[in-house]
Amino acid sequence: MRPPAAALPLLLAALLAGLMSAPGAGARARQHRPGSTAATPSGFVGMNLDGPLLQRGVNLAPVFDRMEASGVQSVRTTFNWDTAQPVAGGPLDFHQSDRIVALAAARDMTVLPVVMYCPPWAALTPRAPGTLAVPAQPALYAAYAAALVHRYGPQGSFWAAHRGLPRLPIERWQIWNEPSFDYYWPQPFTASFVPLLAAAHAAIKTADPSAQVVLPGFPDLASSTTSTSSPHMPTRRIRPTSSASSA
Repeated sequence: MRPPAAALPLLLAALLAGLMSAPGAGARARQHRPGSTAATPSGFVGMNLDGPLLQRGVNLAPVFDRMEASGVQSVRTTFNWDTAQPVAGGPLDFHQSDRIVALAAARDMTVLPVVMYCPPWAALTPRAPGTLAVPAQPALYAAYAAALVHRYGPQGSFWAAHRGLPRLPIERWQIWNEPSFDYYWPQPFTASFVPLLAAAHAAIKTADPSAQVVLPGFPDLASSTTSTSSPHMPTRRIRPTSSASSA
């Protein structure tokens, strides 16, 4: 989920705006840390956790310790469907997401999952070089999203199994990442991505009516000198679904 370098300012601005508006669990975040000169708004400081850090065997505890010491209050990271369900119809393996949620909760950090990466068995077509596989059936992706809510949402089985941790249920779920770039989604993307967004929204809200579904970023060609994505955003095609998903 590595964005083009030129898109980073847009992503950071969107992330910080979302974190600043986060209610509920974000209020638990620390307002003042030793050595700081001023308090920051609750939930203001977030970090993107990605890349090699998400590989199995990586010790994330020191990473979270450093983030905590630096004042990080929220973590945005990938919840990987491909890793969680590599076999069609197989049980879900929550190993990756469990360890992230546990490490974050122990440090009073909220988590914004980016639900993405399609397993080969559920892909529309085999993954081509320089692209990601995308789901053939939105309902399969939506089922994984709903399973995550049942695991980490307000009534999640994770919290029942980890009563020693601060209870910080996940309240917001981002659907995929930057589908307006051809690396993440075939172009033009609206005809196939909007049904996935709608299916995921319905599944998440059914599992947790209070949950918020977060749109991915939609940078255009102005944010990249290498992408062959569409040169503009068809926002009128997105708006009906995005309006519904803001609640």
